[in-house]
Amino acid sequence: MAHPDGSGVCALLCRSAVLWLATAIPALAYEHGDSRVAFLDYADDVVERNRGEQRPFFLLFSAEWCHWCHEFAERTLSREEVYAYLNEHFVNVFIDADIHNAAYVKYRASGLPFIAFLNPDGSIHFRYSGTLYGEQFIDVLRDIRKTIEQGVSIPGQDVAFEPYVPPETLDVSDLAALSRDFSAGILENFDPVEHGLGRGEKAILPRTFLYLLEHTAGEERQDVISGVGRTMERAIDAIYDPVDGGFFRYAETRDWQVPHYEKMADLNAGAVVVLHRLDGLSSSPALARAGRHTTGYLQSTLYEPGLGAFLSFQEADTRYFRLDAGDRAATPPPEVAGKIFTDRLAGTLDHLIDVLPHAADETLERRVVRSLEFLASMIEGMGLRRYYRLAGGKWENDGLPRDHALVALVFQKASRRFSEPRYARISQALVESSIERFYDAERGIFVDPGFAGDDGIEYLMELNALLGLTMMRLDEDGYRQRWDVVESLMTYFSGIGALLDERLWESSDWEVMESYVPYLRAIDVFLALGPTTGD
Repeated sequence: MAHPDGSGVCALLCRSAVLWLATAIPALAYEHGDSRVAFLDYADDVVERNRGEQRPFFLLFSAEWCHWCHEFAERTLSREEVYAYLNEHFVNVFIDADIHNAAYVKYRASGLPFIAFLNPDGSIHFRYSGTLYGEQFIDVLRDIRKTIEQGVSIPGQDVAFEPYVPPETLDVSDLAALSRDFSAGILENFDPVEHGLGRGEKAILPRTFLYLLEHTAGEERQDVISGVGRTMERAIDAIYDPVDGGFFRYAETRDWQVPHYEKMADLNAGAVVVLHRLDGLSSSPALARAGRHTTGYLQSTLYEPGLGAFLSFQEADTRYFRLDAGDRAATPPPEVAGKIFTDRLAGTLDHLIDVLPHAADETLERRVVRSLEFLASMIEGMGLRRYYRLAGGKWENDGLPRDHALVALVFQKASRRFSEPRYARISQALVESSIERFYDAERGIFVDPGFAGDDGIEYLMELNALLGLTMMRLDEDGYRQRWDVVESLMTYFSGIGALLDERLWESSDWEVMESYVPYLRAIDVFLALGPTTGD
C-alpha cells in the first residue's frame, strides 16, 4: 500500500532502482509520434498553457542515443494499462534532452530516461532517473496521483544549496582563489583505489582533466599527471571499445562497472586531446594507441563524408558492444543518430582543433575544415539552427543561447588555427547576435529564456563564460568592443566559489565541474588582459 506521505513511491523506487538487462532490443526510431501516450512536445510555456486542465504533469526526458529510453518506451509505455492511465489522469510532455538541454538543467534532471511529476500548478512533486517496467510503473503513477490529490508533498532528493547572490563589485582575489580551490578540490577527490573522480559514477571529464594538466604546477603537478593518467588507463580497461574504438559515455559504479554504451562525438574528441597531452608528458604506448584508435573511430563511424560533417553520437546496444570482433562482423552495428546537434558538433570541433598539432593527420584536418564550413553555410544562409536532420536534409529549430556560445568560440579558435578572417567575422556576428537576443542589461549577464531568475546558475555561468572568453579572445585579435559586458559577467559570477565549495563537499555530481572550466579559462584571459583593457 502507498502511504499518504509519499513513502510508497519512494520505497518502490528504492526497491526497483533501475533494471539493467543483459541483452538489448532492436533500436527504435527516436520519435514519439507512434506512441500511444498522448504526448505534448515540450516548449518553454507548455506547463503554463496546460495548467487549466487541473491534472498533474508527467514529463519524460529522453534522447535518441539512450538505450534505456527505448527500453522504457517498448516495455512500459506501450502497455495499454500504462498509456490509458497516463492519458486519463496526466498531462504528458515529451522532452528531447538534446534539443531542450536548458529544460534538462531547469528540472535538475540527471541521467536518462528522467521523469518529473509536477503538481497541477506546475511545481515539482517528484522526480527520478531510471527505468521501471509494467506494474512497478503503474504503482508509481497511482501513488503519485493519490499523494497529489491528498495535497501531500514528497521531500526532494536534491542537495539544497544556498541561493546564489552575485557580488556588487569585482574582487580580483576571488578569481584567483577560485582557480586554486578548483584544482585543489579536484585533486583531493581522485579515487586512490579505483581511480577517476569520486566514489560513485566514473567518467572521462575532458575539460576538467585538461585544465588540471595545464594549470597545476610545483609538487602537485606530478599528482595531477598520475591521477589523470590512471583514470584514463582505467577508462581504457572499462569503458573503451577495443574493437571499433571510442569510449562509452560513463560507468555507473565506483569500480567502473555497468557501462552506458552510448558513444558521444564531443566526449571522444575531448578524450583524444587528454590522451595526447598525457602521452606528451609521460610517454605511454597504450594511451597513444587508444588516442589513434579513437580518432579513427571518429573519422569512420562518426563522420558523414557526403555532408562533410561529424555526427553527434552512436546509439547504445548492450549486446553488440559485448561481442568480439568476429561476432560483430556478422552483426549490424548500433545506429548513428539521425540528427547533428549544433552544440555537440561545435564541442567536437573545439577539441579536434587541439588534436591537430599532435596527430599530423591531413585527412582529419580536412574533415575539421569541412565541418566548420558545414556550420558556416548554415549560419550565413539562415542563421544559427539547433540541429540538422539527415532524413530530409534540413536544419531545424532556432539555435539556443548555448549553441551561440559554443559556435562563436569554435569559430574564433578556428580563425587562429587556420588564419581565416571569415571565421573571426562569423564569431563576432554570433557574439553581437547573442548580446542583442540574450543579454540582460539589468543583471549584466547573458540569460536563457528557458530559465527564471538564477535557476541553473552553473549552466548560466558556463554560457556567460563561453561568450566572455570568445569576446576577450577576439579582443586579442583586434575586436575592441563590449568590454563592459565582459567585466559585468565576470563580476556577476566571481562569487561562485561558495557554490564550488559546496559541490566539492557534496562530492557526487562531478560532471558539473565541466561547467566551471570555461569560467576558469575566462579568468586566465581576463586577468592577462586586465579588467580595464576596454577603457
